[in-house]
Amino acid sequence: MRPPGQHLPNMVVALRGQVSVDLVGRVTIPGGTRLAARFTDVPDVPMRRFVLRFHAGSRGVVGLGGGLCSPRLRSSAALVQLHAQTAAALDKRGLLGVGGCGLRPSP
Repeated sequence: MRPPGQHLPNMVVALRGQVSVDLVGRVTIPGGTRLAARFTDVPDVPMRRFVLRFHAGSRGVVGLGGGLCSPRLRSSAALVQLHAQTAAALDKRGLLGVGGCGLRPSP
């Protein structure tokens, strides 16, 4: 969904657990080099784990510059910044977890 006046569509993440809620994130491309999404209206509920899956193909809204199993993308990092209502913050950078590539056994 693209709000009026925005060049990029929003990103919607459907959370399903103790509480079901659709988070709406405003998508930007800071500096023209990376994709960023900011979710400002997140409910104050505990989360133990968060997995974000992208669906590729003609109906996918986020594209990739190469195959997910390529060495370049498998070694790419993601930056996650979390800011709580209590003003606590966490900045974490880590490798992207790409599943389903299948590692070939060493000869």
